[in-house]
Amino acid sequence: MNSKFPKEIPILIKGAGEMASAIAVHLYKAGYIHICMTELHRPLAISRQACFSEALFKPVKTVNGVRARSVSQSRPIISSTWISGYIAIVEDPTADIIDQIAPEIIIDARNLKSVDDTSINDAALVIGCGDAFKEGIHCHHRIAPAEKTSSIDKSSTDSVTKMKDKVLLWAEKDGTFNSLKKIGDTVKKNEAIALIDDTEIHSPIKGIINSILRNKTSVTKGTRVAELIKNETNSSYTIRPRWIPVTEDVLKTVEDFILNR
Repeated sequence: MNSKFPKEIPILIKGAGEMASAIAVHLYKAGYIHICMTELHRPLAISRQACFSEALFKPVKTVNGVRARSVSQSRPIISSTWISGYIAIVEDPTADIIDQIAPEIIIDARNLKSVDDTSINDAALVIGCGDAFKEGIHCHHRIAPAEKTSSIDKSSTDSVTKMKDKVLLWAEKDGTFNSLKKIGDTVKKNEAIALIDDTEIHSPIKGIINSILRNKTSVTKGTRVAELIKNETNSSYTIRPRWIPVTEDVLKTVEDFILNR
């Protein structure tokens, strides 16, 4: 990267799930090391092995060689975390930390269905990742993650999406999610793998739990709760290739902004 690009500008990423983590890793490896990410108290990420949101539950979370640490909402502590070589993760659903770190760049990577708390006026550059964002209103630049809808099986339902190499499970109702299995477990067809309150969720295939929500997570109907795969060759313990176009688009947008500001 061109050495004249400043690498110490504060960047705020809303969300610390799989897409947000992929973006953070790509930016960090490009030299943008002052990254702060915000998350919910109980994150909704299911691909937890590749998500920085896990830093809320353990001292350090490493994704593709990049380390993140959960910290309090304090600019001095966040700055110290950056100096130590970590991305800072803050439990801050409303992104109040914006007032303290004054980021020049905000990236909303929560892939929201609707947007009500991100505006083009929030920072000098605001990037929105997801179909709900509107350029000129919510953000300066919108990125729509591509979905391979052509691979969805016609037998899919509202709670089960069957694809060629995996099956996605969605909450059938609002409630509190608790898993009966852990990531990496092998399950039988029709075996109970989780509960929403007292309602069981069953595996529609014989396969492997590739991703699943953490216990005691509040969900609404339609929340993605688990992903099953047919064999371990499809497991997602690192950032998946599907996010590469998104991360490259973000990096290009960031560097173009800095070059032209």
